Amino acid sequence: MTASPPLWAVWTDVLWCLGIGLCIAGGRDALGLLFGDSRPVRLVLDLTGFAAAAVAVCGFSAQVSASGTARWYMAAAMAAGAFGWSVTVSALLHRGTAMLLRILVLPLRGMERKILRPFHNRLVQAAFSAKQKRLHRKQVKKRKKQKKMLQNPKRILYN
Repeated sequence: MTASPPLWAVWTDVLWCLGIGLCIAGGRDALGLLFGDSRPVRLVLDLTGFAAAAVAVCGFSAQVSASGTARWYMAAAMAAGAFGWSVTVSALLHRGTAMLLRILVLPLRGMERKILRPFHNRLVQAAFSAKQKRLHRKQVKKRKKQKKMLQNPKRILYN
């Protein structure tokens, strides 16, 4: 068992770990924006973030920490930093990214309205008219093939 570090050293370690937790959560969030938000991607990113946090706690405690060993408050401070990121910065980052994408896509929407939509409408109309012609041909063919239904002569005699 090692001796407890002084209180100022503990607070220094806590602040360092808060910052590391914020950085890890920010990196995970940025990768989530880059790769999407499907379940498999989230699983891989969460596992990667957990492994990065574990390596960061061990590396920090071995290199910078006053005590030289990993302590419970280091892991708690990293978790608090990650939670702080998700509560404060993450929503702002996602809104800002969505707004930036809307601004960048705005000129493309105008082009889509002027160029692609008329082409799409013509294509849909051509497909619809081809389907109508096909149905019409089937109906005409069916009328030509249709056998005339006459009553049975036996039935005529006994009615």
